[in-house]
Amino acid sequence: DLGAFITMKSTVEVEPKRVVLISLVFLILYLTYGTLNSQIISPKKHRYTSNKLKNKYKFVFLSDLHYGSAQAERTVSKALKKIKEMQPDFVILGGDITDERTSAEEMKRLYEMIGSLGLNVFFVYGNHDLQKHGNYLSGATYTPEEHEEAITRNGIKILRDEAVQW
Repeated sequence: DLGAFITMKSTVEVEPKRVVLISLVFLILYLTYGTLNSQIISPKKHRYTSNKLKNKYKFVFLSDLHYGSAQAERTVSKALKKIKEMQPDFVILGGDITDERTSAEEMKRLYEMIGSLGLNVFFVYGNHDLQKHGNYLSGATYTPEEHEEAITRNGIKILRDEAVQW
């Protein structure tokens, strides 16, 4: 009988404790996956051509490290070793290399590691690099001037609405 089918209601009840437990298990699994996955930096190779280029160039574009919060030093160190082995003509640091949670010591160490590659490295600011709001608990850990000084002291060229010709 169709009328009886339409008026039937679901009477399945789930215990609130079970819902919370299942939700917590999935949250822990999701956070674990995200944490482990964030420590994997994998290169992707692309080939670009243009009639405007007189020479062939090999370069590396590296961004969104969020060093000090998302990426561990060991992970970044391995990635930098791979970059050096690739022998690129230059490296572009495309923003968010550091972030609001990066300490002044971590920031300085990161740019020392990058500078020690001995490669031509160019830096472009991202929205997290300047620590506008700083660490959510204690405020900014370094000034924009200290950040810029750490970059340039390590031989990294900051690009601000400019081009570099080879």
